[in-house]
Amino acid sequence: MKFKDMGIQNVHIDIDDSLDKVMNLFFGSNRLWLPVTTGSELLGILSLEKCLKIDGHFTEEVDRDIRTADIDDEIMQYINAEQPIIPLYRKNEFVGFVDMHYVQSYYQTFESYKQKLQTYQDLEEEYRMVLESSHDVIHVYDEKGTTIRISKSCERVEGIRREDIIGKSLDELVKSSIYSQLVVQNVLETKKPATILQKTRNNKENIATGIPVFKDGELFRVIVNSRDITELSELRNELQQTDKIKAELNWLRTQHLSEQGIASVDPHMNRVLQLASRISLVDSTVLIEGETGVGKGVVSKFIHRQSKRKDKPFIKIDMSAIPETLLESELFGYEKGAFTGAEVKGKVGLIELADKGTLFLDEVGELPLNLQAKLLRVIQDREFYRVGGNQPIGIDIRIIAATHRNLKEMVEQKKFREDLYYRLHVVPIYIPPLRARKKDIQSLIFYYLDHFNKKYRFSKTIDNEALEGLIAYRWPGNIRELQNIIERLVVTVEHDVIDKACLPDFIQQSSDPLPAVFSGQKNSFREMMDFYEKRILLEIKKQSKSTEEAARQLDLDASTIRRKFNKHRISFDF
Repeated sequence: MKFKDMGIQNVHIDIDDSLDKVMNLFFGSNRLWLPVTTGSELLGILSLEKCLKIDGHFTEEVDRDIRTADIDDEIMQYINAEQPIIPLYRKNEFVGFVDMHYVQSYYQTFESYKQKLQTYQDLEEEYRMVLESSHDVIHVYDEKGTTIRISKSCERVEGIRREDIIGKSLDELVKSSIYSQLVVQNVLETKKPATILQKTRNNKENIATGIPVFKDGELFRVIVNSRDITELSELRNELQQTDKIKAELNWLRTQHLSEQGIASVDPHMNRVLQLASRISLVDSTVLIEGETGVGKGVVSKFIHRQSKRKDKPFIKIDMSAIPETLLESELFGYEKGAFTGAEVKGKVGLIELADKGTLFLDEVGELPLNLQAKLLRVIQDREFYRVGGNQPIGIDIRIIAATHRNLKEMVEQKKFREDLYYRLHVVPIYIPPLRARKKDIQSLIFYYLDHFNKKYRFSKTIDNEALEGLIAYRWPGNIRELQNIIERLVVTVEHDVIDKACLPDFIQQSSDPLPAVFSGQKNSFREMMDFYEKRILLEIKKQSKSTEEAARQLDLDASTIRRKFNKHRISFDF
C-alpha cells in the first residue's frame, strides 16, 4: 500500500503568514501539526502547542529535522515513524502531507480485515478439502433447492459431472433423470431432517439424509449426505443365502474352543468367552465368580492362552488346598534359616514362579485375613518379601482370581478386606451354573463322551431317552459332576448303548422335578401356579447362597425374588 492511496492533505503554513493566520489554519483544518513552506519549498513542520506558547513569530519553532516521503513510497517503511505527519513529494515537488495517526489506524484496520479474509479463505479451503476427500456423497443446496456444491465422490458414485448439477434446480435434476427422487424435496417441504432410499442414473442405490440449516430463523441451506449401499445390499443378499458358511464358521469356532477344553454353544457362556477373549489382550486383573465346577479354571487358562503371556508360566494356586500354616511360605517363599525345618538354601514361592506369566488365585475367598494384606501389596506394587527376608522382590505378573463365594458379602461381614476386593474386582466375570446354560449340557455330554471313548478305547453311544434324562437333571455339581457321570457311564456300562436304565437313580428321579400333584376340580389355575412357583423358589434357594444369586439363576431382579419369597413366606436363611 502506497501514500498516494491515502487521503493526502494540502493545507500548509507559509513562512510569511502572521501568527493569527497560522492559528486560523490550525483551527480551521482541525490539525495539531501542519507543514511550513516558503514558496514551493518545504521548511519543516509546526505544532499547534508551540504556537500557543509564543509571542512573536513562529519561524524558530519550526521542526526542520523531519522525514519526508514520495507519494509512490510504500507506507510500511514509515509505519513506525515517530512523526505525527509525513510531508509528501511528487517528482521533488511538495504536494501535501498525510496524518500518520490516520495511516496507522487505517493500516491496523486493513491488517485486521486481511487476517479475517485469510481466515475465511483457509476455512473455504478446508471446506473444499473435506468435500474433495470425503468418501460419502455430499450435496449442498440453497433455500430454494438449487445445488451449490457437491463432493468429489458424487462424480464417482453417481456417475455425473459437476457441471451437470451445479446451479441446477430440483425440477431440472429430476427431469434429466439424474435421480429418481431427491430427499431435499422432503426437507424443503417439512423443514425437518429426512432420510430416503434413492436411485441414481447409473442404477446405484443410495441412502440419503437431508439436514436443514437455519439462519436467523429462516431456512438457509440443506446438507444432504448419501452413501452408496449397492454393495451392502448385494452382500446382504449373498449372506442370506450362505447358511452353509455360517454353519462352517460355527463349527470352526467350536473346534477351536474344544481344543482348549471348552464345549459351549449357549449364548450366556458365549458372552463370557467373548469378554474373556477381549480382556486377554490387556493385563487387567480379573475376578471370575461362579459355583464350584462351572469352569472357572478353564476360563482362566483360556485367557492366558489368548494373551501375550501365553509362552510364559501359568501358575495356579488353590487357596483351599494348602494348609493355612504353610500357605504364606508356599505363596511368598522363604529365605534360608527363616524358620525351623526350612530348606538350607531357602525356597522360591509360587508367586515368584509366575514372574512374566499369569498367576491364577483359585478360591481366593479362602485366603486368611492375615495374608490378604500381603497379597494386596503384590497386586498394588508388584513386589513382595519372602518369609524371613528384608529385600523386596519385584515381579511382572497378570493376576486372575476365582471364587465360588460371595466376596461382597464377606466384605460386609469383615471376613474379606474391602481394599483387596476392589483390587481384584477390576474386570469381573460371572460364569452361570450349568443349569442356567441348558444348551451347553448336550454339547458337554457329547464332548466328554468322545473324550472318554478315546481315552479308554470304547465306542459308547447314548440313546435319546438317556440323553433327555441327563439334560433334564439340574447338575448341582456343574461341569465337574457331568464329567464324572459321563466317565462313570463309559467305564461301567457293559453294552455299547447307554440307555435311561443305566443312569444313576438320582438322575432318573429328577427327570420330572415338579410332578403334577393336583387332582379333582377344586384347584384353580392361580392356586396351581402358586404351588409350582413356591416349589421352584424352594429349589433355587437350595442351590443359591444369596437372593442375588437366586435372581441371576432365574433371570429376575433381586427385588422381585424378595417379594416372591415374602409372598410364599419363604425365609431368607440361605
